[in-house]
Amino acid sequence: MEAAAQFTFWPVIEEKLSKRSVLRQLLDAVERHGALATVGTTAKALGVHRSRIYQLLEEGKLAKVNIDGSVHIVVASLELYLTEEHKSGRPRKLDTTLATFCRLVGVS
Repeated sequence: MEAAAQFTFWPVIEEKLSKRSVLRQLLDAVERHGALATVGTTAKALGVHRSRIYQLLEEGKLAKVNIDGSVHIVVASLELYLTEEHKSGRPRKLDTTLATFCRLVGVS
C-alpha cells in the first residue's frame, strides 16, 4: 500500500524538478545574454508576423536562445538589428528585355 502512495506522488515531484530545470535554464540564459523576448512579443513590437521573425533568425540577423523547446530572442540582437539600415519591401524585378540590354550597351 505504501509503495502505491509513493508512486502517485512521483509525477508531481518530477514536474517540480522539470520546472526548476527550465527556470534554471532561463536564469542562466538571462545571465549570459541579458534580456530575452518571445517570438510573439518581438513580432508585435516590430509590427510583423511571427514567420518574419523566424526568417530573421534563419538569416542570422537575430540571436536566439532555446529554452525547453521555446525560442527566445536576445533583445540586444534586436536592438542591433533595429539600428542597422535595411531596405523594406520587395526587390525590384530586373528588366531583361532586348531593348533594355541594347540601351545599356549603347546599341541602337
